[in-house]
Amino acid sequence: MAATRRSEERLLDADEQKLVAGARHPELSEMQADDLRKLARSLRERRDKATRAVRKGNRAAKGSDKAGDAERGNREKAGLIQSAIARVNKEFARRGEARE
Repeated sequence: MAATRRSEERLLDADEQKLVAGARHPELSEMQADDLRKLARSLRERRDKATRAVRKGNRAAKGSDKAGDAERGNREKAGLIQSAIARVNKEFARRGEARE
């Protein structure tokens, strides 16, 4: 299911919102190759950070009944950022360029 803008505003900070917005058309198709690579790198860093927070929370919550709820927001954030990464990767494929 596609994420709504409201859920993005709720889950992402201002910098992450700018990155995710930059991974949408028409901005995405108008970017130069170097800018697209920088965007992909930044998105991956943010996704990895959110994923690490989920793993850390899961380790901390082991043994409790609510372990899955502890890091739901970070899990959703990582999913939103992963969707943006997928759009960037598709743009690389469309252009026939190697992604970094």
